Amino acid sequence: MSNILAFIPARGGSISIPLKNMARINDIPLVGWSLHAATRNSDFKKIVVSTDNNIIRDYCQQFRNMSGDDRITVIERPGHLRDGESYPIQDVVLDYLDKSKFYRYVALLQPTSPFIRQWQIDHCITTIRSKGCKSCFTIAEVPHNMNYANQRSFKYGLVKFLFPETRRKRWNKQKKERSYMFGNFVVADWGYIKDGFFPTPAAGVVIDRVDAIDVDTMDDLRMAEHLLPLHQSETAQRWAGVGT
Repeated sequence: MSNILAFIPARGGSISIPLKNMARINDIPLVGWSLHAATRNSDFKKIVVSTDNNIIRDYCQQFRNMSGDDRITVIERPGHLRDGESYPIQDVVLDYLDKSKFYRYVALLQPTSPFIRQWQIDHCITTIRSKGCKSCFTIAEVPHNMNYANQRSFKYGLVKFLFPETRRKRWNKQKKERSYMFGNFVVADWGYIKDGFFPTPAAGVVIDRVDAIDVDTMDDLRMAEHLLPLHQSETAQRWAGVGT
């Protein structure tokens, strides 16, 4: 029997994009992309959407009715976990788990990460189960010009390297150590997420940077629209080495 909870945090408030989780890519709201990814996976025993917004709630309920997937449950976000600033996301998940302790693992599907492929979910779940890790998540390689050795601060009109010693030693692409950013999906043993969703030892699954796009601003949303054909292309699936 599956012992994995899929959790979709879909708050209504947002500064960068009003009602961001209902912003659309290819006429599908961001929260809809998460629901599509979750409902296509049979490993999830339950799919919980946590929201404080009636528009999001109504959309998710309609999605449940149209899909016929009774695993979907929409819950009311507690008042003290609504501002999006004074708490980490694991507090929202743990608030629900305190009332429902029937799961070994929690998978986090954030609406701001719309381009999740099924093989990525499957790979992370298989890995955390087989390797005994506390978490497993997708990662994407950081372009060399965004490598930490190149990062700069900008204050009072002045630009400085954040890590000048590292920059002196690793001044070209070949000398830079590969670095990775979070991709689009994480699954973790719920007993270890009190301090974050990436407890160690953690395993990683490398994905294409296209799939790792994070929609936070209007520029990100426009970029996601332009990248959608690449995400959907067979070439992108082959690049990852596993079919969807």
